[in-house]
Amino acid sequence: MKKAGYLGCDVSKGYCDFILLDSDENVVEKAISLDDNKNGKLKLKSLIDRWMSQGFTELYCGVESTGGYESNWYNYLARLSQQQTIHVAKLNPKGVKGVNEASLNRTVTDAVSAENIAKYLIHFPKKVRYNTSFRRDEIDQFTEGRQLVTY
Repeated sequence: MKKAGYLGCDVSKGYCDFILLDSDENVVEKAISLDDNKNGKLKLKSLIDRWMSQGFTELYCGVESTGGYESNWYNYLARLSQQQTIHVAKLNPKGVKGVNEASLNRTVTDAVSAENIAKYLIHFPKKVRYNTSFRRDEIDQFTEGRQLVTY
């Protein structure tokens, strides 16, 4: 039987907050903040290994598109998907904001945002487009075009 975990990743400049929920929205791993460096990524890998050893067979991860800050974490999780059953998606922040508004939550912290991302993954699976493979040209196929238009 498949047991899925939903990892909400709220990316900020230099760090990311993570929270893991199960399919019933129970908190499996409380919010944790990891730096966007080698040690932070190794810590995330060890957490994922632990979660998989605890019985999770699939991990669905979501990061909000935040102007490029999310790319490091997204690419790292996509690389990990070659070794384990991990699905990664970049999400539109407007959808995640809608989850926060619908829950009538007035407090907005990084941990709350990470939880809203995980809830969005649970409740709107048809709206989420996960990576299917890790080929840099597929993952960031529009990055250069977006940068040109922004310029």
